Amino acid sequence: MKPKTFIQKLSVALLFFAAGAAEAGSNLSQLVVPSPRARTGVVAASPQDRRTEAVAGPCENCGDKKPVTRYRPTVLSFRTKGKPLGPACRSQFIKANGEFGAIGRKIATLIKSPAYKDKFFSGRSLRAFCPRFSKLSEGQQTQAWVWFWMVLANEESTCNVHLPHKTHLPNGKRLNPKPGYGLYAAELYPQHRNWRGKMCQGNIKTADVQVNCAVHTMASTQLSRKRGVRWTGSYWGPIRRAGRQIMPNMEGFKSCF
Repeated sequence: MKPKTFIQKLSVALLFFAAGAAEAGSNLSQLVVPSPRARTGVVAASPQDRRTEAVAGPCENCGDKKPVTRYRPTVLSFRTKGKPLGPACRSQFIKANGEFGAIGRKIATLIKSPAYKDKFFSGRSLRAFCPRFSKLSEGQQTQAWVWFWMVLANEESTCNVHLPHKTHLPNGKRLNPKPGYGLYAAELYPQHRNWRGKMCQGNIKTADVQVNCAVHTMASTQLSRKRGVRWTGSYWGPIRRAGRQIMPNMEGFKSCF
């Protein structure tokens, strides 16, 4: 090989190598490195998201691209402007930490049963007393309903399962058309409860029958007939006088407002 030919070929090779290196450098400069946030799958919530119940979070299955829905913690207070909520209410219905007592668990189970769930968990079912009801999780909606039933029992009986309800006040004024009993002032005698259905039959002096009867009456006479929970023709006087009897204590369930 002649020296001149060798030198010429070497020069051409070096030129090709330099051109390739320049092109590679240009491509590298265009690469985008994911941020740490993007690599973890976390989607930052906008200020609007943070003001609402549903907030975007890490996806559990990144293939479906669906964010995790989070809800604000339940906030409740027994310090209200209404009739004081006594120890029986707090121990039997719902406690300060949001856990249910024995009657609260009974109510929660019943309203979530197939016979009643569609009535008690529609978006508007408790909205008259809990404006943000549709924005709560199902667990919080259950808590809100238990709180409502506690408030109603507090008005009717101070949450006393064994309280007799007389027909007349000491001054002779008529209070009830029939003798009543218990948490929700159900009629004492079975024949007076026949019109309310089979859920109101049985021993009305037990908490189970009192709750069964109250929940069924609400579902059958109000919710299923699109009358709403705050109906002026309600069986219960405190609901008919809701503004001054139910709402002051409903406001203790802060998550509703």
